[in-house]
Formats: sequence, structure tokens, C-alpha cells
Amino acid sequence: MEMCRQGDILIRKLSDDFTETCVFMVKDCKISKDGILMKGSMTGHHHKIDWARVFFIKEPSRDSNVFAYLVIDKEAKLTHDEHRPITIPGGVYEVRRQREVTGYVKD
Repeated sequence: MEMCRQGDILIRKLSDDFTETCVFMVKDCKISKDGILMKGSMTGHHHKIDWARVFFIKEPSRDSNVFAYLVIDKEAKLTHDEHRPITIPGGVYEVRRQREVTGYVKD
């Protein structure tokens, strides 16, 4: 799996190898202790990932929607109360915030 989406979160694979990709991440990131990727502002439901190390970017760029990186050894599970769980295979991933699209545009 190269990419997956759950609501307003997009996860894109960067590499299979931690050492090759992640040296730059630790310097400018803080580590999550609870696995919550994004807190729900309206519903109170959170996007949460189990069995992964989460690195949040301390000062995200305004030009990029990337706000965190995931390092997964074997596989991880992404959950949210309003979406089906997603199993993500091992690797290094970037996590982007995106708008949830419903397919309906109101003028």
C-alpha cells in the first residue's frame, strides 16, 4: 500500500527502510505518547494509530499539509469512530491533513 485515506487524513508511504529516510525527522519533531494523529474538533472523535511511532512536526510549513510522520515496524491499525479501521503495513509514512470530500458542491 502506497497511500491510504481516512476522512481528513492522508497517509503516503515514503520508504520501507527507517534508517534511510528518518534521520531528518527526529531533529524537528516531537514524539506522540498516545498515538492520536488528529483530534476531532466538532465530534470529539480522534484519528488514532496503534503500534506505530508518531513524530509530529514542531513547526509545519504553510506550504505543505504534512504535519507528522509514522514509523511502523510490522503493521499498524488506524482507527476513527466514523470510519472503518485501516491496517497499514510496515514502513515510513508522511501524514497530511486534507479536506474531507463528500462529492457534493453547493454554489
